[in-house]
Amino acid sequence: MCVGRGVPPGAALLIFSTEDAGAGDAAVVLTDEAQVSLLDRHFAQLHAHTRQLLEEFGAREQELEYTRALADAESRVGGRMVIKNGLSALTYPPSWWRTDSHFLEEVVRSGLVQRADIPAYRTDLERRWRAFTRRVRDFPYRDVCPAAFIEHVAAGEGFARPEEPYSGFDVAPELPLEHLRRMAEMLRSYPNYHLALIDRREEQLVSVEPAREITGDHDAFIGAGSRNERGDVTHVDLHITEGTIVWALREHFESQWERTAEQHRDRDYVIRCVEQQIALLEQRVTRD
Repeated sequence: MCVGRGVPPGAALLIFSTEDAGAGDAAVVLTDEAQVSLLDRHFAQLHAHTRQLLEEFGAREQELEYTRALADAESRVGGRMVIKNGLSALTYPPSWWRTDSHFLEEVVRSGLVQRADIPAYRTDLERRWRAFTRRVRDFPYRDVCPAAFIEHVAAGEGFARPEEPYSGFDVAPELPLEHLRRMAEMLRSYPNYHLALIDRREEQLVSVEPAREITGDHDAFIGAGSRNERGDVTHVDLHITEGTIVWALREHFESQWERTAEQHRDRDYVIRCVEQQIALLEQRVTRD
């Protein structure tokens, strides 16, 4: 139903396309009050049964809202799958949720979240962790991360990205050490939590950029590029709730998981890799 130029007030315009998909080729104007009322009720019913296909979050403008959407999705029934050029936020140590932590100070400094919004941000981070401890008993959680990332962390070579805790090269080694210890603890404590540490060749096959998460059979989150009003390409995060798309993404993740070497997702192997990097970091802490 449409109201526009040439359409009398209180009327309805039905537009039909023929072979030219770029224009409305035929239209019918309805002025009968009963017919217009019938169409109005029909479209109201259609609207009531529709679901939003996706929601877009600007990385710097809407980090708070995006984290809340993640917390809401992860609180629903189901496991979670993540492919990322780094470690999932669920692996961050609980001490990082303290207001004075390096992580939250970095979040504020980079402009992702205003200091006044940190309490709400912390609440949603904690909600994500509580959902994990509740759901991981019954559902698998799978993370895919490059082994090179773990090695960079142990070498003190942080990633200069505002959403990562290692945003510079001057981070004290105690910070990544705490993180990797937490990582090893999770692998030992939660049998349904799995981590694949992929090599360089598998990075190309799996494609760790952009980051993506599939939660249960109901939500998916994907990083993407978009152009702002100036025409510059900026990072955005997409939240998808349409069931068939989420299902397709789950199937794709499963195929990507199977394409990784079985050894690289073997729990004992991954724990040994993490422990090796922990040992290197402990040496750095001792030297420093």
